[in-house]
Amino acid sequence: MASAGDATAALAIGGYSTTVVAIVEQWDGTSWTEGNNLNTARFSLAGAGTQTAGLVFGGNPSLKNETEEYDGTSWSEQNNLNTARNRAAASGTSSSAAMFAGYTGTAFSVATEEWSGAGAILTRTFTLS
Repeated sequence: MASAGDATAALAIGGYSTTVVAIVEQWDGTSWTEGNNLNTARFSLAGAGTQTAGLVFGGNPSLKNETEEYDGTSWSEQNNLNTARNRAAASGTSSSAAMFAGYTGTAFSVATEEWSGAGAILTRTFTLS
């Protein structure tokens, strides 16, 4: 599962129950309500942004390289990661975020990819040290 937002407006995104799910739950500081589902069901994905402008990157099953952006109502496919990964982390906003580290299927990556807004190509691959 990935998350985005803060203590009064958050998202819980994707995950695994008895199967891979695309479910999105929205938190308003008091209770959870169902939001619109991801386009691609996955788990072990990374999330960033806010409840009304969120991002998810990568995930499983079968190592995903997809990026999706949330506008508070629906998810849209965006440009893919350069390297498919799961178990990564992400931070930032829908206009400036980074996805870093993660597992590539054969090894843990130290790469970072930068997101600079809708339709952007993930660029500037940096190495963590």
